[in-house]
Amino acid sequence: MSEKIVSIVEVREWLRIYDNNTEEDLSIDQILNLLIDNAEIYIKNSVGDWYKSTPEIENKAKLATLVLVNNWYENRDFTSNVEHVSEKIRHTIHSLFQQMRYCYSEVEKNEI
Repeated sequence: MSEKIVSIVEVREWLRIYDNNTEEDLSIDQILNLLIDNAEIYIKNSVGDWYKSTPEIENKAKLATLVLVNNWYENRDFTSNVEHVSEKIRHTIHSLFQQMRYCYSEVEKNEI
């Protein structure tokens, strides 16, 4: 993937996760990179590459990326407030599967 739509620094500021130069920070950065990459893929699959067409639209995509990363990062624990989290997870996973069905021709629809 080319340059990310948001940086690790921007995501850390948005999530209020401060880098203390520890080994744990490296693990967090790996997780945040994974979330950023998937948020950008999610946006691209939803609206196409045109989200990079103008600074105004790209800013909206950056905000959407931050919101998606925040949601996925904050709701990674399935044991807290199960009813609230399960609904968010169900919707997110359903949307991801829908994108996989319709955006990637190599995925067989009846295998999902």
